[in-house]
Amino acid sequence: MRAIPLLFYTIFLFSNLNATTISLRVHSNDSLKVNLAIKGDPKQPVYILHKNNLTDDEEILKIVSKDQKGIQDLFLPKAQAPLLYLKYAESTLPLYIDRNNNDLKVEIDLTKKLPSIKFFGDGKYVNQYLLEKKQVIEESDLDLKELYSMSQNEFINYNNQVKQKINDVRKIYFNRIKDYNFKTFDSLDVDAYFLIKNIIYADYHNHFTQEKVQPISTINDIQITKFEITEMCLLSQNCVNLIDMYIANEIRTDSAYTWGKDVEKEINFYFNKKLSIAKTLFANNNVSMFFLTKTLLSASNSGRTDFFNANLDHIEKNNGAHKFLDYAMERQHSLEHLAKGKDAPHIQLISMSGEKISLKDDIGKIIYLNIWSPACSASVNELDNLNELTESFTDTTNYSFINIYIDSDLGELNRFLASKKLNGKNVILENPEDFKSQYFIRTTPRYIIIDKDGKILDPFAPRPSSPKISQVLKDQH
Repeated sequence: MRAIPLLFYTIFLFSNLNATTISLRVHSNDSLKVNLAIKGDPKQPVYILHKNNLTDDEEILKIVSKDQKGIQDLFLPKAQAPLLYLKYAESTLPLYIDRNNNDLKVEIDLTKKLPSIKFFGDGKYVNQYLLEKKQVIEESDLDLKELYSMSQNEFINYNNQVKQKINDVRKIYFNRIKDYNFKTFDSLDVDAYFLIKNIIYADYHNHFTQEKVQPISTINDIQITKFEITEMCLLSQNCVNLIDMYIANEIRTDSAYTWGKDVEKEINFYFNKKLSIAKTLFANNNVSMFFLTKTLLSASNSGRTDFFNANLDHIEKNNGAHKFLDYAMERQHSLEHLAKGKDAPHIQLISMSGEKISLKDDIGKIIYLNIWSPACSASVNELDNLNELTESFTDTTNYSFINIYIDSDLGELNRFLASKKLNGKNVILENPEDFKSQYFIRTTPRYIIIDKDGKILDPFAPRPSSPKISQVLKDQH
């Protein structure tokens, strides 16, 4: 069996693994076992992640520290199967684990210059296929300008060549793969991947070349019912993005839709219309509930708490309990004690020198908490922006920037900061589980502002890269 080099590539066109969800404990009676063998000396931890397309987060299901060598059994939550990801260093790889399969073995070989991975057991063919498909896309990936500057015929021919390479890999493995649901997922994912490329071709081509061309495909060409025939489509970021594009176009083409006159009214129209479409567009109830809940979460993230609460209660009354509402319900209840003006829950911290310190030590200052993880690309990408932000707020008597390393490994934090500058107070948690519960930490990066009196100012504060954050902090002084 060929071993595939662990080269970093995000397999989906618009899939940025940009946030990390902090996982809950796994009970053995609802878990899956994966046998992991690590050959050689790992330089960094191995992470098992779950990509949540509902919340656009990643969930850290398991951290295998660099000191855990050899062979071990990992127990992962069955509810998060089948599509997970394995991350080591800069490489993030798909990992497909059927809910009925407890016989998957993964071998990571770090003894050579290029790390490699092999699979054994019942899931080996599916996972080997995913890796080789990933490699095809990776090797065919072009710079956006290079790709979309092609003439229409060149663009179509190029993508047809990539499709053919994927089909060649399918021929090797699909007669050995018995999982019909996986084949359906893969077909929808690949179709959505290329359809999105075709839909955006004309606009991108015009952007890069100033030449106007006829679209290869339009959103109106989407046979939306094809992408809701199974809940498996929701595993694909490509499918979710494609359906989101379709819904957004339905809103834009509504005769009642306006833009640029009354922003507040227009935003309310957008969210109400999106809910209406999600209720009526899909015959598959699970797909409908997915996009209803996704809309609620989007509204909440935009600060429209009243809209979120009213519609969450309404949907639950009319549709009953549903797994996609669980996160939204948990968010609603958990944020009640984190509302603006509530006392910030007390937490104990540990400095880089190993000294125990308290959040209370900084009361009297405006506190900006940065909760981050090196497993989360968005967390790491924001660190330079955070440095710039802190350099514009040098008044340490009135401002405190605290970076909470959520993995709570002081040795790993020190090693990371040996090669990466990070301004502010760098700490880990004395009691990580208590902190995650008290502050409803499910995702990273997460930012929280606490005022001078130790009260919550914003439990979901703007990121350091946000143009709003400087003014928000200045307004509190």
